[in-house]
Amino acid sequence: MFRYLVAHIPNFRLDRCGWFPHQHVVLLAEEKNALRVQAASFAAKKSGIRRGMSAAAARALVPHIETELLDPVAEASDLEALSQQLLRVSPSIMAMPPDTVITEIARLPESRAGHERSLAERIRIRMNQLGHTASVIIADDPITALHVARWKTSTTIIPPGKGAQALAPLPLSILSIPHRDLVHLDGLGIDTIGAFAQIEPASISGRFSAQTIAEHALACGRAPTPIITPWGESGP
Repeated sequence: MFRYLVAHIPNFRLDRCGWFPHQHVVLLAEEKNALRVQAASFAAKKSGIRRGMSAAAARALVPHIETELLDPVAEASDLEALSQQLLRVSPSIMAMPPDTVITEIARLPESRAGHERSLAERIRIRMNQLGHTASVIIADDPITALHVARWKTSTTIIPPGKGAQALAPLPLSILSIPHRDLVHLDGLGIDTIGAFAQIEPASISGRFSAQTIAEHALACGRAPTPIITPWGESGP
């Protein structure tokens, strides 16, 4: 049995280009016949700039906005290199583009729960030394850990079997539920993952898409876990 340590770096895509969160800057790429925002700094987001917005719209909001063009090959290479920092705690590592790295760690007895926090802090500090602010989460599966990491800035250890409880207060919109199903659920007054999990599985199957059924399993604490090949056996 394994647990998963996830280091989510929300500013990675601009960090790697030498930009800082307090600067008004966006990462652009060609999308739908226009240059569109792929990522924005904290300052740019605070000014109202969002992913998918055209470069022209971003400049209308912030005339002095700085721009960086996406280099997808270099970005993927940098994230892969960053994932190797996790070799400090486990040989099984994986990059999850565009801004997250994952490692598989052994499940330990509850009496050694402090060991997980020590590992998480070790990785958080290392990321900070490299110029990245990371949310580091340990959970039974990496998807649950990533959802929590996107909402928490502090190191968090989700106890074994408690993934559903950790997700419960988060908004339903963060799950990968098709828009049509999301509108249906909103009409039923369901707007948190916890409320979604309360629906009986039989009421989900047959009424919603396969993707929504899979997301319901995640909300209930039944997320699939990936097989992470030890570093050096494949890939780099």
